[in-house]
Amino acid sequence: HEAFESHLEALKLRRAALGDQHADTAATYNNLGLACFVLGRIEEAIQYHQSALDIKRACLGENHPDTAKSYGNLGNAHLKKGAYHPALTCHLQCLKIRQATLGENH
Repeated sequence: HEAFESHLEALKLRRAALGDQHADTAATYNNLGLACFVLGRIEEAIQYHQSALDIKRACLGENHPDTAKSYGNLGNAHLKKGAYHPALTCHLQCLKIRQATLGENH
């Protein structure tokens, strides 16, 4: 629970210093999503991971390894929820980006 609160404070500071559309802000949303996932707060995890993904897509583009990571994290949260179709969609997009950016044998 302390980790979540720390990440929430970090989000407040990063949004103030860097704005909403910055890769570091997205990383903080990702951290919040991971913390919520561990705490079993899956709906919140999905929201935070979706925010991270939206920012990464805007800042880094669709075909960036960090964007792929966000698709994977969002997919894991959907999977934990039992939402298999969105989970599969996210994981397939993650795989597609990783294959395109890192190669088949990475």
